[in-house]
Amino acid sequence: MKFFKFADRFVAIRFFDEDPITVTLKICDETDERIVKVSGKLAAAGKLLNTAKRLDTYREALDLLIGEERAELILARSEEADCFAIESVIMYVLQAYGDQKRKNLQARA
Repeated sequence: MKFFKFADRFVAIRFFDEDPITVTLKICDETDERIVKVSGKLAAAGKLLNTAKRLDTYREALDLLIGEERAELILARSEEADCFAIESVIMYVLQAYGDQKRKNLQARA
């Protein structure tokens, strides 16, 4: 017989094999709200013709998602902290968060 229990709410997202940096997000409404705001910033940035403004908007989105300190540590390891690098980090975080959330919900069914 199976008994219900709540799934773990924390997602540890690891960056880099050597000297790793870990970002931990809590699966909750607050994080989901931040993700919606991040998505809005990404959509707005994609429409900007000025690449400096686009870069600033992407960086604001990343800082909102994982915090300025973690963003800075991760981007410091990039060859170039441009729009592509920042968007790559954002997409990696969103993918890991979504995968873990789906896994946790499917385990409950």
